Amino acid sequence: MRIRKKSRDSFVFILVVVLMLVWTAALAADSIHPVECLVQGVEVNTSQSVLWDGSDLFLPLDSLKFFQVDFHINKGDDSITINLPDKSQADIPLAKPTREFMVPMSALAKYIHATYSVANNVCTVTLFNPTGANVNTQSPMNVQGSVSGSYSIGSPSPPKSPANTSGTNTAPPVATTGETMAPPIVPPGDSIIQNVQWVTNDSHHAQIIISMNRPVPLPKVIFSPDMNSLEINIPKSIAQTSTNQWTIDHPFATSMSFSSLPNSDTAQLQVQLKQTVAYGEYRDANNNIIVNLFSPRRSGIPMNQLRIIVDPGHGGIDTGCHAFVAGHSIDEKTLTLQIAKLLNQDLINDDATTWMTRTTDTYVGLYERPALESKYNADLFVSIHIDDCPGNDHASGTSVYYHMNDASSRALAISIANSVAKVSGLPERGALSDSILYHTGLAVLRKSVVPAVLVEVGYINNPKDRTKLLNPKVQTIVAQAICDGIRNYVEGPLHTTPSGASDVADNDVTLKDTAK
Repeated sequence: MRIRKKSRDSFVFILVVVLMLVWTAALAADSIHPVECLVQGVEVNTSQSVLWDGSDLFLPLDSLKFFQVDFHINKGDDSITINLPDKSQADIPLAKPTREFMVPMSALAKYIHATYSVANNVCTVTLFNPTGANVNTQSPMNVQGSVSGSYSIGSPSPPKSPANTSGTNTAPPVATTGETMAPPIVPPGDSIIQNVQWVTNDSHHAQIIISMNRPVPLPKVIFSPDMNSLEINIPKSIAQTSTNQWTIDHPFATSMSFSSLPNSDTAQLQVQLKQTVAYGEYRDANNNIIVNLFSPRRSGIPMNQLRIIVDPGHGGIDTGCHAFVAGHSIDEKTLTLQIAKLLNQDLINDDATTWMTRTTDTYVGLYERPALESKYNADLFVSIHIDDCPGNDHASGTSVYYHMNDASSRALAISIANSVAKVSGLPERGALSDSILYHTGLAVLRKSVVPAVLVEVGYINNPKDRTKLLNPKVQTIVAQAICDGIRNYVEGPLHTTPSGASDVADNDVTLKDTAK
């Protein structure tokens, strides 16, 4: 009997493991998959597949030979330094979309002067030198780029034509994000916007193509404060299109319209949105401005199917920043745990599945936190922190950081930042790339393989911010606002913050600091 029971238990265990592996593979297939990649018509032949997640392309390290890029891997294996033609260098953070570190094309494109598009599982990459001439990729240079030594590079496959793209979907391919050429010097006078097109690829992708009569700097693309529209601000330009208003039939948007910003030489194209979108802008070889819109990664998931890692920053011996009030220390680790627990409960109340990186005052390593994403097949990672600005007690407000130029994490950061700003009574410092803090970004975001953000709720050294951060009512309101921002991101339709919440937060500004 013992032997039979043991055999049965072993069989059940193996079956559970197999089912988990199949489920994990299915999840990965939905979000990221291999594509054929052609560089100047030459197939990229590498040790592992080029991957596409619907918004960005991920390249194996040995594919850099096709771009004439010499590089070395930095200590920690999470970034590379490439050597540029002008003898300068640039650091590029590596991503980990699966189990191996890869190069995000959006981060590489601006340095190698590339445009790229994906259609029908074929990625087409076009290279330009600074003067616009094509770069020859027929004889790639040898590349050495491993901490453990060099590796050999094979010859590229013969030129191959792109896959046939004929069929019911005849729209131009949607290109990925990233600036493709250095901003040109704009001659005196206004540039002319000659035409605007909304190009639909499918229900999850669209392009706005803005035709210019000459080069202009890339536009500033931002969400409106209410998140209901995307504003594309094109400097030193005037619109001379056949119409200034367009009706759109697409899940992303209802309409577009042109206007001129007051007291400015900037033309603004405003896109009225139906849902939160990710975006990326670049300029093609014909000086057209391209704004890609796409469904953020892990969006479209109902809250009752969402799996989230909630990360209270610091803990244990790592107190984080602190302030001394009336002889008592107020520690960041305490405030982050309080807010994170409230957020965790709000998400559970919305039927999401959550895991916290810590639930008590314990130390958790920086790399252990995002590692839980893979362990639990999480969809999102949200880290809660409190900011500090020693020597400047006037710094105030909420910042939400995303990693480098990851468009999906940026969309999540924008959604949360706008939601919190509506209710906290604190200034909105916006969604910010962690590249402004460190050249390889923040560790917990850099190691994340899913859309991830780090919320700096307020400044502990600012008396006004600190008073709010210590108030349980404000903590509750902020936690709910972060939850609302997450819901807006994943469920798509835009939500409105309940009225009166901001008044509650503002009234609490008169409370006194209390020792913890």
